[in-house]
Amino acid sequence: MNLKNQDNEESEWTWTVAPAIPLADGRIFVKLLAYDGEFPVSYVYEHPSVTKQGKLIYEVDLWLADMWLSNDETLYVSAEEGEIHTYKNGNWAVTQTPEDSILSSIWGVDSEHIFTSGEGIILRKEGNTWVYTTKDQKTYIDCVRGKSLNNIYAVGRGGLILHFDGAFWNRCDSPTNVNLNSVCSNNGNEFYVVGAEGIVLIGNQNQWKVLNFGDIDFVDVVEYRGKIYIAGLEKGLFCLDGENLILVKKEIHAVRLVSQNNYLCVSGDLSFYRFDGSDWESYTYHIG
Repeated sequence: MNLKNQDNEESEWTWTVAPAIPLADGRIFVKLLAYDGEFPVSYVYEHPSVTKQGKLIYEVDLWLADMWLSNDETLYVSAEEGEIHTYKNGNWAVTQTPEDSILSSIWGVDSEHIFTSGEGIILRKEGNTWVYTTKDQKTYIDCVRGKSLNNIYAVGRGGLILHFDGAFWNRCDSPTNVNLNSVCSNNGNEFYVVGAEGIVLIGNQNQWKVLNFGDIDFVDVVEYRGKIYIAGLEKGLFCLDGENLILVKKEIHAVRLVSQNNYLCVSGDLSFYRFDGSDWESYTYHIG
């Protein structure tokens, strides 16, 4: 891999694999970010399977933040400078949104209804353009996810929780002021929100139950086969059993989770893992 300043002895690059997105045919799209404290370089790989080496399909000197795969297998990637990068049928395209700052998350109900968030804003895709659906929230919005077009949540810094009813974003009463990093829905009408300081919220805009698991930062949460899985960075991968937190895999540095196409993918550091409900497979990148 060719990196900016790779010959500069004073530069120390950090590497993060996140996210990894599983496809139904066994392929996996993986984003790898290299950062030396000044320059980011992002790579996107397409692996034919978990155990086989991936093909580099994209390299940019930008901070690519998040990825989401639509039902027609278009890959949407949110990026710094307000850009959305898309990949379809071997071709990449870049769309400039009205924003000029980094877009931290991207998620869609389907290929026609896609949302992305950033510094106090949420944008929605309308045709070939992106329009604001909310502005001036005065705090960073880290994650947007939902269950349907009229039941979407966004969470962020300082305990921010927003709910979208199909027309408007409404600020919810939040039982916490810690940073909230991710949200997901279960098979019913409950949503799960996770954040710093071991916070897990369960409920919806009407009421939230607070669980606190202490000295651990939760950074992502997804539902997979009826269970709620939570990423706890170097503490590992967890799941909820009722209101109890169960350690699933301590050896995984869990940064991002993706539940799609009957697989659960976990990524972080230089590795990604895929779980099919019974067996785990993994791949580790070797730099140098």
